[in-house]
Amino acid sequence: MKGDFNLLRKELNYLETNQLRKIESAFEVALSAHAGQKRVSGDPYIIHPIAVTKILADYKMDYESIIAGLLHDVIEDTAITKKAIQKQFGVSVAHLVDGLSKIKQVEFKSRLAAQGENFRKMLLAMSSDIRVIVIKLADRLHNMRTLEVLSKERKERIATETLEIFSPIARRLGMHDISLELEDLSFKALYPKRYAVLSNGLTKIEKKHQDVMEKILNKIRQHMSKADVTILSLFSRKKNLYSIYRKMKRKHVSFSELTDVYAARVILKNEMDCYKALGVLHQLYYPLSEKFKDYIAVPKPNGYQSLHTVLFGPSGVPIEVQIRTQGMEERASSGIASHWQYKIRSIETKEQKWLENLIDIQKVIGNPEEFIKNVKMDLFSEEVFVFTPKGDIIELPQNATAMDFAYNVHTEIGNHCIAAKIDRQLAPLSSTLANGQTIEILTSDSAHPTAVWLDIVVTPKAKTSIHNFLKSQQKKESIALGRELLEFSLNKIGLSIESVGDDQLFSMVDSKRYQAIDEFYASIGMGTLSPHKVIEKISSNIKPQKRSKVIRKTQLPIKGTEGMVVKYAKCCYPIPGDPIMGILTSGQGMVVHCENCPQILSLREDPQRCVHIHWSIGHSKMTFEVKLMIRVVDHRGVLADITTDISKAFINIINLEVQVVDDKQVDLLILIGVTGRKQLADLIRQLRKIRYVERIQRTHIQ
Repeated sequence: MKGDFNLLRKELNYLETNQLRKIESAFEVALSAHAGQKRVSGDPYIIHPIAVTKILADYKMDYESIIAGLLHDVIEDTAITKKAIQKQFGVSVAHLVDGLSKIKQVEFKSRLAAQGENFRKMLLAMSSDIRVIVIKLADRLHNMRTLEVLSKERKERIATETLEIFSPIARRLGMHDISLELEDLSFKALYPKRYAVLSNGLTKIEKKHQDVMEKILNKIRQHMSKADVTILSLFSRKKNLYSIYRKMKRKHVSFSELTDVYAARVILKNEMDCYKALGVLHQLYYPLSEKFKDYIAVPKPNGYQSLHTVLFGPSGVPIEVQIRTQGMEERASSGIASHWQYKIRSIETKEQKWLENLIDIQKVIGNPEEFIKNVKMDLFSEEVFVFTPKGDIIELPQNATAMDFAYNVHTEIGNHCIAAKIDRQLAPLSSTLANGQTIEILTSDSAHPTAVWLDIVVTPKAKTSIHNFLKSQQKKESIALGRELLEFSLNKIGLSIESVGDDQLFSMVDSKRYQAIDEFYASIGMGTLSPHKVIEKISSNIKPQKRSKVIRKTQLPIKGTEGMVVKYAKCCYPIPGDPIMGILTSGQGMVVHCENCPQILSLREDPQRCVHIHWSIGHSKMTFEVKLMIRVVDHRGVLADITTDISKAFINIINLEVQVVDDKQVDLLILIGVTGRKQLADLIRQLRKIRYVERIQRTHIQ
């Protein structure tokens, strides 16, 4: 095996002598650690880390990455520990190897959960050192190249994971060559017959095109020379089989229709030459204008830059041409692996932002299956480019909405958005965005997310931000309700929370179950802890002198609901003053509906579940959600007038939707918080005074 390192040494001749000595030590450690281990093929296991290292050497990776490539399986598959690696090769190498090691001590309920947790672990390592994913992609590439020896089930599982996660990650990080090879290898493993048919067909067509393509390339060379444009490289591009297969499925076209295209790439010295070359080509062959893409001026999210154009060639056959500089070519091939600085903060902004978004998602989403689904959705999104009012370009996935745009700009703008203007026209936040539009977001301090928003957004960042807010809001509401319920029960024995004190209350209950007093109140509010049981437990510990007459009367909004979890139906939005009925619902306590709500018609005769209830007289502390439909003439300033009047009435806007009626009218569906029917009636009277308001009505439409 010594000879193997000598062969490897030739691949690493770009490194310094002292670095090569450290790599040789790592090679000896890997050789010893994997001694006796064999791959499924029967080959010595050490062949795999050597192959991974050679792939990394092709990308001229630094010596720490090379060492980690040699040792990437030792923590997972041998007795060597992270601590031992750190002692011999340093903290950085130990961090890289640990980030590449799968979690194996935990039993997961599903393969998807295991995949999610392992990716989460790798992501955290990536967040501080991007080299983790570069090494992982090299590892996956060699495994895919040697997939044939595995069982059909394992081949399909690994190939599917590669297509769903690793190839898209390589593409997102600009590692184009690895991404394309991973796609083709996965395609071959999943659909071997289709792969063979397309591969044979492509070989025949390329042979057929060879002579014509050479004539086209020679003609391009001649015209570039006349225009004084120096070509560094000009060649015909090889097509990716999986992308051909995917287009055949998506566009429902035949193989011959997709492959009857000539493809070329021109490599030039600088950007100016790229644009000059574009002009030469457009004079030489007629361009198809709708197919032109300028990724030099507006790079792709992974940093990819190039000019793309489609020309009408000989006999009308399309010629796809990519024009770029040598630096752009290297970047398109190697992506982040072409960088010598690998800490996340030194990576280009778009890549850093993408990684940081993934890190934010994993912090909020505790469920590993949900997390990995969000990651896959993010990886497979095609981009749409829109503009802020200042002209800044924002990149979003296809089918993104104006609300996604708001969250992309800033989480707080998303959390307080109430409407959008698309190309200066008022539009719903649910509007799907298209390339080139200019988006302006209107906000209100009193607006905040509701569960309905989750159906509007598509981006993981927006979904995560809304989930995060709702969890926080739910906890706040549970704490407030729990405190109110306990106050009510304490009043019955002549006490209050104020007279007893939070600390004493907390010490008298089983405080080990709760990390803080708020968790204790939240458990009462959510119905997991009865306030009566708390009273039973603490009443014997209260000193007689602390007992007194009721200090403060707490009035609950619904009569007779002491100790119950009460929720208000979102189908009819009952408010104080409305005739109401309570529906006892398993796991939710009592759900309060308007008496005439169509949702409860079938339950009204069920005495086991349907309860006649009444509002407490004079209760005015709480606010209750109610939805208004306001039809307005789409005139500048009308929305501002409405939101200003609502704010002046000390009423919060919880949500606002815009529905376009026609060219002149829009419906504003506004969810607000009121104390009761009187406050609502006063507000409606005020809003009707606004000039462009045509109709206002209370609505139960969600």
